[in-house]
Amino acid sequence: MRKILLLVIILLVCSCVACASKNVGTTGDTSTSSPTTTKNATSTDNIQTTVAVTTAAVTTEGIDVEFYTALAKSNIEKSILMGKATIDFYTNDRILTSPNFILAETLKIGGSNYSSAGTSSVWHYTSFYAMTSRLAKLSEGEDKNYFSNINNNTYKGFGYYRGTTNVITYNDVVEMNFYGVNRGSKIDGANVAGDQAVYDDQMWIIRECIYSYKSTGNVEYLNEAMRLSKLCIAGWDSTIGVNGKEYGGIPWGPSYATKHTCSNAPIISPLVEIYEILKAQDNSEADYYLEWAKKIYSFTYKTLRNGNYTFGDLVGTSRERRGTKYVTTGQSSGIDNTAYTYNTGAMISGAAALYRATGEENYYRQGKNFANGAYNVFLKKYNDVDCAVWFTKCAGTELSLSSTLWFNLVLLQGFIDLAPYYDKCETYIMYFQDSLDYAYENHLKDGLFPRNYVEGWNLKSNEDANKNVMDQAASAQMYSMIAEWAMSLVDKATGEN
Repeated sequence: MRKILLLVIILLVCSCVACASKNVGTTGDTSTSSPTTTKNATSTDNIQTTVAVTTAAVTTEGIDVEFYTALAKSNIEKSILMGKATIDFYTNDRILTSPNFILAETLKIGGSNYSSAGTSSVWHYTSFYAMTSRLAKLSEGEDKNYFSNINNNTYKGFGYYRGTTNVITYNDVVEMNFYGVNRGSKIDGANVAGDQAVYDDQMWIIRECIYSYKSTGNVEYLNEAMRLSKLCIAGWDSTIGVNGKEYGGIPWGPSYATKHTCSNAPIISPLVEIYEILKAQDNSEADYYLEWAKKIYSFTYKTLRNGNYTFGDLVGTSRERRGTKYVTTGQSSGIDNTAYTYNTGAMISGAAALYRATGEENYYRQGKNFANGAYNVFLKKYNDVDCAVWFTKCAGTELSLSSTLWFNLVLLQGFIDLAPYYDKCETYIMYFQDSLDYAYENHLKDGLFPRNYVEGWNLKSNEDANKNVMDQAASAQMYSMIAEWAMSLVDKATGEN
């Protein structure tokens, strides 16, 4: 084990040195309860990993193949270690044999025993599914079988969050099959009425279904992504205002009037991906998805953008029911400017996807502005340790780590999506890498990370003492995301892709 740790340390040092040479040219829920379970701390000495990465030692097309190969290999190893800890601490043993398992929402940390409690909302559950999807793809051998089995059971387990209800939209009353906020006691038995179903939960699932389809080729995932996309689009506000134009936008959920960045931006890039998949198949339905991606992007850009090119939280809207549909009666001229990293990250991904699909320069320019805006607003540098942390929330001048680190995962994905077109995104990605590595070297605790990667554990803080599963899953997944990005650069340089 000491030899393995020495290898990891060497790789981390190489990563930091190479990163330093590259960091130039920068611009300025509710949940149901479940029985509490207790598990012993995971010993990282017992975690064995196998990695599906080939080695190389050449520099091609300006890409340092040796550096990025080593980076990918090291990141996958760390992601696997942290993923196994997440599975061990937050699930019961049934996950290995059945989709009927409980994913805990929090982990109480104290002494040598860790106690998991609560049942995760579908939002938390989706973050766990996303982590296992990437580990199933990137690992090999026994690890691949292990993660693939868990990933398959987790996907089937979504059924416990699914239910059907009649929904009033801006067009009519329709029956919709949603994923609800909380887990039901049986497949297709979740409560999805009223505020128990929100559109952004569906959108995060869409994103992960598309990833699963691209990873496996299983059309079941694509079909579910298409079904949920149409469900979300059905929530669009088609009310015509006094100016003769649609109000537009998708509210937070069928029972909400307010329109949020998080109920619009996350679906843009997956709609483009569905368009690209169907277009490659000469499917006549392809353009439907691209046109809706453009329409939702336009609404979000015009309505919810802050002056610093981050995105605010929501716009207030009033509506009333007339017969079988809702009609908007007014919308605020201002917005809640509170900026979260995931809202801006989703719009970076959306701009990158639309630029890739259309070649229209305005999407490229706007994506650059969003990326630089996120850098200017959300990054906090710790000069005393020569490291930095992406903070998740900015309200006015107040910067904080709010809600969950998973918000930062969406921002990282935005940088990765835009990186092929805008080279400064590499610097922004490597800031994530540096802070992850700092936490791994200095604060790793039984495969777990603290909320603040630089300042470390604060067990007097609720976020660390009762660790959210989304934080842990996101930290593991961010390592795997950067690994995939690094591997794509290697493939490009060596002509593998």
